[in-house]
Amino acid sequence: MNYEEFKTRVMEEFPDYLEGGRKRYDFREIHVTKINERLTGITVSPKTESRSAAPTFYLEPLYERYQSCNDFEAVMERQADAIRQSFDMYPPDVAELSGETILENAVFEIISRDGNEEYLRDVPHRNFLDLAIVYRRIVRIDCNGVMSFMIDNDMCEAFDISESDLFGTAEKNTRKFFPPVFVGMRDLLFEMSGKDPEPATCPREKNVMVVTNKYHFLGATAMLYGECFKEYAKKWDCDIFILPSSIHELVILPVTNEDRVDHLIDMVREINATVVDDRDILSDSVYLYSKVTGIVSQVSDMRRA
Repeated sequence: MNYEEFKTRVMEEFPDYLEGGRKRYDFREIHVTKINERLTGITVSPKTESRSAAPTFYLEPLYERYQSCNDFEAVMERQADAIRQSFDMYPPDVAELSGETILENAVFEIISRDGNEEYLRDVPHRNFLDLAIVYRRIVRIDCNGVMSFMIDNDMCEAFDISESDLFGTAEKNTRKFFPPVFVGMRDLLFEMSGKDPEPATCPREKNVMVVTNKYHFLGATAMLYGECFKEYAKKWDCDIFILPSSIHELVILPVTNEDRVDHLIDMVREINATVVDDRDILSDSVYLYSKVTGIVSQVSDMRRA
């Protein structure tokens, strides 16, 4: 079954996987420009209930799931379960919008400018090196993780919110909600797998740290707070290379030999191309924290011929 056939079948059959089907819910196809991609979504809205936000699932990743198992019914059942859980977990007014609630819960996200030009036209943002700072509204943080949505130009216009307003509050909120956490690579792999990693899976250098937060959510925003690297720059007594592992994590290591920049850039590019989900790619660049100035800069232009 190709993608178009899959899409047609989902539109025709998915409503039957929810109790009440089309009699109880409205199903609407939408097209959304997201970070690093453009997706086709299906929103599911109860006909008898007014909600400020409706659950949406996206066909492209759903089709990838189908391709991996070739079991259409199992994929539909799993997606229907996710929709039901969304309704059970979050009440109708969970994302009530007002200028006050948007600002009180605004946080940073950083994304690549390259490839996201169309997306950035629709959201308030400011440039940071070769990246862009955009803003999310946190809805809930609990044992199930973090629920949030992007703040767009329409919201800002409706509630008379400026980009400067967002930046000022997000700078404080991001620190409060998601303070950076520095984890050794071995410790992180142990946390993810539950077992001690084999030596071959860990970097040979012991001075390699992963920067994220306790939720592993948008951890790359630590780059906006250069002072958080100060302790390690002092400990290592040198500048720090910052590798954008994803939008959720950074990898840092001491600068010991500038000639390694080429190797690091190639490594970041290869990992982005082969390991990181397209939705989570931050950048192919390498960055530098200066021990002297406390400033983060881009070092891609330091590559040697």
